[in-house]
Amino acid sequence: MMDMERVLSDDDCSEFCDDGGSSSSLSNFSPLIIPLLENGIESEHCSLSPSISHKRDFESSDCISLNNSETGRLIVESELCPNSITESGKVFNGQFTRPHLLCTDANVRFLSKEEDIRLLPDSYSSIERALLCAGCTTCDGVRLHELSFRQSAQSNNEEVMSISFDQLLAMLSYASACPLSTLLPPGEIAPLAEQYRDQRLIIAALASVDAAKLREICTQTVRFVLELISSWNFTEFTNLELAFLLFAIIKIAVDEFSDAEIWNCITKALNNVFSSISVGRKKAIFFEFSSIFQFLDGSLDGICVATQALSACAQVSSCKLICLRRLLVHLTERADMDPSSCDASHTQHFEAIVSLFSHFIHTFRHRFRDIWVMLSILRETLDYETVMWTRCDIAKLNGELGDLRRVLDKHNSSDAILAASLASSIIRRLEIWRPRDHEEVTGSHPFPRSSNESIQDS
Repeated sequence: MMDMERVLSDDDCSEFCDDGGSSSSLSNFSPLIIPLLENGIESEHCSLSPSISHKRDFESSDCISLNNSETGRLIVESELCPNSITESGKVFNGQFTRPHLLCTDANVRFLSKEEDIRLLPDSYSSIERALLCAGCTTCDGVRLHELSFRQSAQSNNEEVMSISFDQLLAMLSYASACPLSTLLPPGEIAPLAEQYRDQRLIIAALASVDAAKLREICTQTVRFVLELISSWNFTEFTNLELAFLLFAIIKIAVDEFSDAEIWNCITKALNNVFSSISVGRKKAIFFEFSSIFQFLDGSLDGICVATQALSACAQVSSCKLICLRRLLVHLTERADMDPSSCDASHTQHFEAIVSLFSHFIHTFRHRFRDIWVMLSILRETLDYETVMWTRCDIAKLNGELGDLRRVLDKHNSSDAILAASLASSIIRRLEIWRPRDHEEVTGSHPFPRSSNESIQDS
C-alpha cells in the first residue's frame, strides 16, 4: 500500500491552482495558502501553521488535501494543518487551548543581586541555595554563586538522598510560581510541602518579582529543578509519591508557559525517574496515575497536550492506554469498565477503549469540537504494537471510525470537517499498520516479534 503520510509541498499545492495564475492581491500570502485561495477558499478559513504544542516532525504528519466535490469543501487531512475556524468569538486553528495556571503567584521571591546572598541562613543546603539563585538572569555575581552551589549539590550524594517527596514538590511549586495545590489532583493536600515552601523557600526579605519578568525567571528555575530530577535516583519514593510526581511534572508540561526547552527537560527528567524502576512497579505506578489523569486539566484540549507529553517520554509512554481507558470511563460514566487492578494487559485496555469509544461518540454526538480532540488523543495513543496484536478490536474500531466519518460528512460545521478529516487519517494509519492477508491465512506474523512484546502483553 502506498504510504499516504507525507508533507504538502509546493508541487503538491500546484495541482490545486488555476492555469490563469494568481492574482496580485494574493502576493502577501504564503505559497501554501495561495493555491487554497485561488480555489475559492476564504483567507479567514485557511491556516496551515502547525500546533506549537505538537512534537511530531513534519515527515510523519498527514498533510494531504482532498477536494470534496459533493460539498465544495477543502478538507485538510491532519490535525497539524486544519482550517482556521471562527465560532462564537473564538478562533480554532488546530492549536489546543492550554491552561494558564503557572507563574500566577506574585508573592514568590528570588535573588536578584549579589547582596541578597547574605540573606540566606547558614543552615540552607547547597541545593536550596542554588534553587534560590537559579532565576537570576541579570547579575553575574548571583550566577557564579548559583554555579558553585550547583556543583556542590551534585557532588554531595548525602544531601541529594535527603530530599523528600514533599520538599521536591515544594521546589517545583516555588520554581513555577504557583500554589502547591495547582500541582496536585483536586482534594489532595501536602501540609509538609506547604510548610517547607513557606518557611524555607519564601524569604520575605527578598524583593518581589516584577510581573513582566516572572515568566522568564520561572522558566529558568523550572529548568533547574528538572535538571536536578534528571540526575537523581527515585527508587526510595513510594508508588503513590511517584504517581503524584508524574502528575505534577505533566501539569507543568500542559501549561501554556512551557516552551520547547522545558519539554526537553521534562523528557529527560521523567526518563531518568522511571528508567531504574522495574516493569511490574511501573504498572502499579501508572495504575495510580491513570486514576488522576483526567484531572490534569478541565478541558479535553489540555488532556490531549498531556498525552503528547507522555508520548515524548519513552519510559512513561506505555501508560497512555490505561490513561485513555480511564478517561473514557470518566466521560461516559461507565464505571463498570474501569480496570480493577494494574494486572490488565494492553490488549485488555484496548478492547475496553474500543467499546467505550462508541459510547463516547453517542454521548458527545453533537459536540464536534470534543470529538475532534478525542480523535487527536486516540491517534496519539495508538502505536504499532497495539495495532499488530489486536486485530479484532482494530477491525471494530475501523468500522466505528468509518461510520463516524460518514455522519460527520453530512455536517458543514467547521469542527465536523476537522473531525472527519482526522478520522480519515486514523483509518489510513490503521490500514497501513494492520497485518497483511497472508498472515490471516498462514497464521504467521509478517514481521519479527519485538523484544518488548512480553512487556506489552504482560
